[in-house]
Amino acid sequence: MKHTRKILACVTLLSATGFVQAADTPPPRFGNNLPELLDWSETHSPMVNAMRFDAEARSQQITSAGALDDPMFKAEWMDIDKNKPTLSPNEVGGMQYTLSQALPLWGKRDLKAQAAQASADAAGKAVVSTRAQLRDEIRQAYAQWYRALASLRINEEQVALLRQMENSASQRYAVGKAPQSEALRLQMEISLLSNEALALQNTVEQSRAALAAWLNVPSQEITGQPQKLPDIGTRNGTTHWLDDARAHNPDLAAAHKSAEAAQARLELARRNSLPGLNIGLSAKQMGNKLKSYGVMLEFQIPLQQGAKSAEQNEATAMLLKAQADEEARSRQVEREVNQMDALATTSQRQVALLDKTLLPQAELTLQSALAGYTAGRGEFAALLEAQQQIRRMRLMRLNAEFDAFQASSGLQKMMGDQ
Repeated sequence: MKHTRKILACVTLLSATGFVQAADTPPPRFGNNLPELLDWSETHSPMVNAMRFDAEARSQQITSAGALDDPMFKAEWMDIDKNKPTLSPNEVGGMQYTLSQALPLWGKRDLKAQAAQASADAAGKAVVSTRAQLRDEIRQAYAQWYRALASLRINEEQVALLRQMENSASQRYAVGKAPQSEALRLQMEISLLSNEALALQNTVEQSRAALAAWLNVPSQEITGQPQKLPDIGTRNGTTHWLDDARAHNPDLAAAHKSAEAAQARLELARRNSLPGLNIGLSAKQMGNKLKSYGVMLEFQIPLQQGAKSAEQNEATAMLLKAQADEEARSRQVEREVNQMDALATTSQRQVALLDKTLLPQAELTLQSALAGYTAGRGEFAALLEAQQQIRRMRLMRLNAEFDAFQASSGLQKMMGDQ
């Protein structure tokens, strides 16, 4: 019964942490909206769970780092008769019992606890960083999937348009108002788009498989499709992004905590050059009675200064490395924030320009060219150029939308995905 309770407790713990997931099934039309996917990843990512367990393990080290070493108990048999050797306390000349405890001086225990606390804090920030990275990867994969599907829809729309144009060209050819080459050229354009559709369909499947991998589910369980990219929020001004990144970026915070841990270890290495102290209490037994008591003070003499110096040099080098890592991470954060903010701003302006000006103009140009060609007045070259122009504009708009989302997602990641 006891073993059964232990097994049930372990299963409950693993279920709570996301390791027992066999019974979990994604909801219907899984993949229709991004927030649902992000919520799913919170409890179904082995990568994030691994970092959480690591952080929990590091947090347990704080207690052990600040604790005293276990005391030592020593029993000594004295004046043993060589002709009648025995370990019975009543049959030897005397017994001495000693209980000793090492007492770290000079605040060594506090420094060990400080270093462990800083390391645990860094591990906690690593959990936030891993979670933010995972959510960014999911958003990026979702956006790739959306772009592939949208490109396929644009392809299908263009095929339908070309078929309409081919019908007009065939009618004009039938009455002798256009050469057959125009209809043949349109058929070739349709074939090229059909070949492109095959590649796009492959990209769709690959993008869906990549998204499924990040979500830790089989690809076939993603039964929905994205219809649009959600607005994940943007703010104007690189300065605001930089200020928030410096305050909330988990990688930068983890680097700072690692530097704090290295500083504590350096100070501990310096204090290890100072003497250590053991205290002990002893009692002597003669026969069945305790006859006397004693107190012992034992000092550890730091004679191996070469080893102590090497320990300090190592700790100094590790501190300098940690500080350099923190500085490098700070510069990297600034660079990435500036780049992503610039990309987000430019892409959003491109989307606005295409929506307000370029796409409406291209639509009007295509309608005019198609109407003129159908009526027998327009030029084939102008019609084909208008068709290709509207295709370019729609793809340009799709790519700008993708870039804006990608940059905004990256900025969210830099903030720890808060």
